[in-house]
Parts: sequence; C-alpha cells; structure tokens
Amino acid sequence: MPRRERTKSGTGIYHVMLRGINRQDIFEDAEDYLQMVACLRGLAIQSLEKSRRNYILKSAKEFGAGIRQLSRLTGVSYGVIQKL
Repeated sequence: MPRRERTKSGTGIYHVMLRGINRQDIFEDAEDYLQMVACLRGLAIQSLEKSRRNYILKSAKEFGAGIRQLSRLTGVSYGVIQKL
C-alpha cells in the first residue's frame, strides 16, 4: 500500500531547522532568536520595499539561516538571496 500524498500546509512551512557547524550556537541569546523569528513570521517579504526586504534577508543570513531555507520561507529566489 503506497504512502498517502502529503497535505499542503496553509503557510507553506513544513519544517525549519537551524544548526551551526558542529552544533555550535547560532544565537547568542533569546533576543537574537526572537528577532529572527519576528523577521520571518507574518511578513510578506516579497511585497516589501526592496531595501527593507534585503535588510531583513541579510539579517537572517547573518543569524545563520541558510540561503535555501530563506528562499523557501520567503519565496524570494535563491539567486537574489545569494547576492546579498
């Protein structure tokens, strides 16, 4: 019997995992973590002004989010995020 087809999430987010190399801490404290979550949660990043969008994506990259993760979460293309 084949596996059932995965149901689509309303948010488009299925699983997000951030981990540093050798399990190194990515966030210095809870405030850093909460700031990144706030940047990613509830924002329609594609509809933001370009400079604001780029600032948010750069910040997320500096916190340790991967380019592919950001692309999937925000809908902004991989190439655009990579150039930041």
